[in-house]
Amino acid sequence: MHSRETAESALLESEERYRAVIGALEEGIVIHEADGTISSCNASACRILGLPQEQILGRSPREPGWRALREDGRPFEPESHPAAITLVTGQPCSQVVMGIEKPGGARVWISINSHPLCRPGKPEPYAAALSFTDITRRKAAEEELRRRAVSEREQAELQEKIRKSSTEWRLTFDAIKDAVLLLEPDGRVIRLNETARELIGVASWDEALYRPLSALNVAQAEPWRTIQALLPRVKATFEGATDQTRDEQGRTWDVSLSSVTSPDGQKGVVAVARDITDLVRLQESLRRSETMSAMGALVAGVAHEVRNPLFGISATLDAFASRFKRRTEYRPYMNILQGEVARLSELMQTLLDYGKPVRLVVAPERPEEVMRAAVAACSPLAAKAGVEIAETADPDLPPLTVDRNRIVQVFQNLLENAVQHSPAGGRVLFRAEASRNGEREGVRFSVEDSGPGFQPGDLERVFEPFFTRRRGGTGMGLSIVQRIVEQHEGEIAAGNRPEGGAVVAVTLPQWRKA
Repeated sequence: MHSRETAESALLESEERYRAVIGALEEGIVIHEADGTISSCNASACRILGLPQEQILGRSPREPGWRALREDGRPFEPESHPAAITLVTGQPCSQVVMGIEKPGGARVWISINSHPLCRPGKPEPYAAALSFTDITRRKAAEEELRRRAVSEREQAELQEKIRKSSTEWRLTFDAIKDAVLLLEPDGRVIRLNETARELIGVASWDEALYRPLSALNVAQAEPWRTIQALLPRVKATFEGATDQTRDEQGRTWDVSLSSVTSPDGQKGVVAVARDITDLVRLQESLRRSETMSAMGALVAGVAHEVRNPLFGISATLDAFASRFKRRTEYRPYMNILQGEVARLSELMQTLLDYGKPVRLVVAPERPEEVMRAAVAACSPLAAKAGVEIAETADPDLPPLTVDRNRIVQVFQNLLENAVQHSPAGGRVLFRAEASRNGEREGVRFSVEDSGPGFQPGDLERVFEPFFTRRRGGTGMGLSIVQRIVEQHEGEIAAGNRPEGGAVVAVTLPQWRKA
């Protein structure tokens, strides 16, 4: 009897010690019976679940008001509950994350470890002991980190899209060959593309951005001066404006201004300056060709009709001179008449040449050889006038696509004009250098004299038929030269040298195989 009491006392003492240990644990402890009800729980379990003991004991997690949730928020199936798995398999279940949604919607997240409870000699578990810890804060922190990661990723993706869009816009903007500027109505530069930056001559964008166009170094040059002149009109009417201007280098610009309004209501002006020099030259060349063609047909017809009576007059004068050659009193008059008839004959031949359609026979020609042929043809005239002709050419010049005889005629005419306008002891420089205009390669020839040069008002008229300042000249030489050069798809321009004297430049294309 005494030993039984001692054993019962020891058992009670052990149970008390067990309960004390279980109660002191920070982890929640519950005992799941085989029927699914909770038969025991410690104080930490009540604290973690936020429920009094009477609402836990004797109840099943499957009862209404309780919801067991997976990490993704879906309901936990009863057969996948850690206690059910342990009771069926007899094996522990470790670190299963479960959400407990309590009545009222409050949710607690716990990490569960399940252990089987077996009676001595019986391997089948009769209950499962669950230990769990509160990971609600950790889950909230993980969720916040996940949201932040998603937000940061979305923000990074948005920034990448903005960067990509900005890069594409800038590359497109800079690829425009025209000069494009976005201006405030008062003329301050907001944006400009690469072409505009290069034309303005600033090393970086910052040198031009948010500065008035009038404060830049090129403000008084074209096309910027025209843009500034059009700005007040656009600002006052908020309508577009266009104009055409020419700069100091002879380039022609088409300038257009358009008003724009941003989505937030800010007003601005888009200014576009397009270099239309080649287009204008082409239009002028076409008009000149049409005019020359009509004039050529007219003068050729007139020259043909005049040549017959002129030949009769010349023949009569020759017969008269032969018959009365001993009459010295007639000689001065005969010399004058014969000289004027010869001059008229030369003019008629020039007019016929001008009106005659030219058929070019092109072949590859070395620039140096063409230059030497023209210089050789002019050497007697230069020697007689006491003028030196000096020729110079860059090495390795490409061959030309030309009709040799016609181009020699061009350079001979230019050299003769240069010699005639140079003083005795003067010097004519005939030079050639490689030229490149875009993808078009060729050679640029220039004839420079030491004379008085062209009068400023004459530069736009020097290639007109019958225009000349030289006494005794027909005014047809440069017109014929221009026509031949343009038939070769070349370019010709006249100007004055800074140190004095005139210069005429001819650019001819490189030889191209058919």
